[in-house]
Amino acid sequence: MVGSGAGRRWRDLEGFDARRLGRLARGARIGRGLTLRDVADGLGLRTVSAVFHLEVGRRQRLPGPARLEALARILGLQQRDLLMAAGYDPGRSGDWKDRRKAAARR
Repeated sequence: MVGSGAGRRWRDLEGFDARRLGRLARGARIGRGLTLRDVADGLGLRTVSAVFHLEVGRRQRLPGPARLEALARILGLQQRDLLMAAGYDPGRSGDWKDRRKAAARR
């Protein structure tokens, strides 16, 4: 499990593409016939604001691992697909470590 400090750096990945992640999430949500409220409820959120901001690319940081996993499950996606849409390639050697180090230096 990722500790709080490491989780913070993990979400602050350099090169994070919020709009691309949002387009994927919105397309999957609509494709499954879900409302913003459905997704917010599935994530345990009281309002739809965070989901809306994610979909329109207003988030400045990648959601944490647990939130991404839950979002992927709700939307019928793989967590890997969400990470790749956000600009991170889990299959590329060194990508994770390089981005984590760059985020830690900020």
